[in-house]
Amino acid sequence: MTLRPRLRPVALAVGLLLGLSAAHPGLAQSGGDTPPPVLSVDMTIDTATGDVTIAARMERPAGAVRLPAVDWLSAERVGIEATHAALDAADGIAPSDHAGRTLDMRFTGVLPRPSEPPGRVAWSAEASYLVGGRWLPADGTPVREYEIAVTVDAGQRVAATGSLLSDGVEAGKRRTAFRFTGRGGDLGVFIGAYTVQETAHRDLTLRTYFAERESALSARYLGAVAGYIDRYEAVVGPYPYDSFAVVSAPIPVGLGFAGLTYVSEAILAHPYMQGRSLAHEVLHSWWGNAVGVDYASGNWAEGLTTFQADYALAEEQGGGAARDMRIGWLRDLAALPEGAMQPLTAFRSASHAGDQSQGYGKAALVFHMLRDDIGRDAFGAGIRRLYADNRAGIAGWRDLQAAFEAASGRALGAFFDQWIGRPGLPRVEIGDVALTDRADGPELRLLLRQSQPAYRLRVPVVIETVSGPVAEVVEMTGATAAARFRLSSRPLSVAVDPGFDLARRPLEGELAPILRSIRGAGAITGIAASQVDGVPQAIEDTLGGLLRGHAIDWRERDSDNRDGVTLVAGLTGDVMRRRADLLATESPVSPASGSTRVWVERDAEGRIWAFVSADSLGDLRTDLRALRYYAGESYVVFEGGRKTESGVWPTSTSPMRVVFE
Repeated sequence: MTLRPRLRPVALAVGLLLGLSAAHPGLAQSGGDTPPPVLSVDMTIDTATGDVTIAARMERPAGAVRLPAVDWLSAERVGIEATHAALDAADGIAPSDHAGRTLDMRFTGVLPRPSEPPGRVAWSAEASYLVGGRWLPADGTPVREYEIAVTVDAGQRVAATGSLLSDGVEAGKRRTAFRFTGRGGDLGVFIGAYTVQETAHRDLTLRTYFAERESALSARYLGAVAGYIDRYEAVVGPYPYDSFAVVSAPIPVGLGFAGLTYVSEAILAHPYMQGRSLAHEVLHSWWGNAVGVDYASGNWAEGLTTFQADYALAEEQGGGAARDMRIGWLRDLAALPEGAMQPLTAFRSASHAGDQSQGYGKAALVFHMLRDDIGRDAFGAGIRRLYADNRAGIAGWRDLQAAFEAASGRALGAFFDQWIGRPGLPRVEIGDVALTDRADGPELRLLLRQSQPAYRLRVPVVIETVSGPVAEVVEMTGATAAARFRLSSRPLSVAVDPGFDLARRPLEGELAPILRSIRGAGAITGIAASQVDGVPQAIEDTLGGLLRGHAIDWRERDSDNRDGVTLVAGLTGDVMRRRADLLATESPVSPASGSTRVWVERDAEGRIWAFVSADSLGDLRTDLRALRYYAGESYVVFEGGRKTESGVWPTSTSPMRVVFE
């Protein structure tokens, strides 16, 4: 199960696991044809009160048996099936007590109410969920077949990880049964007053479990899921399950399972959820589920899924969308202090933004660099081999290395060791550039430097000439690398990694500031440009999602905040007048645009300034509710609560580009 941020305001993230068997979703047991032992689970949930009863029967227990590790369940009975002998299970059940015999257990309790951040189990009158296996008994068996039956009120519907076996109503109660083979930690059960719609796609069943008010979205989701399944079958391998379900969540989360995703109802209607986000969730059926993650060596599945879903769609979009995504990853990485970065082998889940920037963004950049290094054909063959060799099993980074080595015919140990095993990022800069006119044409000499200890880098270089661009690659293995380029026409400029294809720390001034720069500041100094009661409080209320806990130190006058951000906020005319006093350049945002405007600028001394101007205090509160969704933009204009303009400032100069006179 994985709990991942959505829109990037979504809470928590935990890891991915799962696999499959030939007959049904789940992870096949390794070794021989012996079927995995069964854990039968019969649950009754009163959706009006949250009362729950769980009867569990465990076949062939192995090793010590742990009872549910949750404080909202109590054991009513634990015994041996055949003899009905009760066992003292206060501290679990020792192997000598069960001797491999089938165990019968009964637990009762009350499901907890939703919490913030969302927990793994919650009940509400609208919808309930139980994810992970801590609410079930567990033993030393790595893979089990789970037969799960859930009884609820007739007006409720139930979705769960695995194959749907039956669903019917009798005497005012609905009973739904599923079968799942895998690890208990990868189970999910979801209950709510859903309207269920389904369609057949080849031999698959696709379903949506939406509230009635959301049911109009079902056709779009079902069509999109079918398209993504076909897409990833073509590039990875056969879809590993017999169905896929999209389930609406009443809480702000995105949960990914084998053949199922649990998505916050607040974002179901957003186009990006039906686009990259849904593609990401569908692809997780392959990566992290059918091929499980060896968490001891690091979670590679989020990075590979981001690369093959989110990034691949951006590449197809064109117009620089893929470059913009790479820049976004590098911005997030650059916001982390050097000491906060860990090797990818340490990444388990995106429990906070810093983890996400590494386990998603850096890892996706690593796959981008690997594809550039070995070529698209070898990379594609490596992906298919990775799936074929590890389907229904567990894979670590070394298994990925082996698949790509076999596909490319190259040793890739040095590549994986530095990008997966080392923390941090290299810093690359231009050391010297010299242009010489020769009888047979111009010669350009370029010296590059990198931080220590050195990485092995393939640094892209683009030379603009009067005849067009010339693309080159400079190989770096040490602190410096010198290259000579013989050209057929006069060069106009030379740029080092202009596409931001390398996982590296951008240099100061290389990227335009964005709204997220406010959050990454060491300190935020606030200036209330208008003498209107409530402006500071309105700013803090509406910017809360963007600031993420950063406090604003409000002042009456400007202070020399060189290491942080100065935020100027107030009514439109007051903000424009105060900006004119503070900065000599013309404002890049017109006061006539929209009703509320937010933007960031960098002055000639490198300081970051943020401005928030609104035509009225009411406009400010109405318009900025969704500002956190545009943290990757340099400016956003709102009117009537809706965005009308946004974008990232162009950069006219860069320390990684030299223009020749």
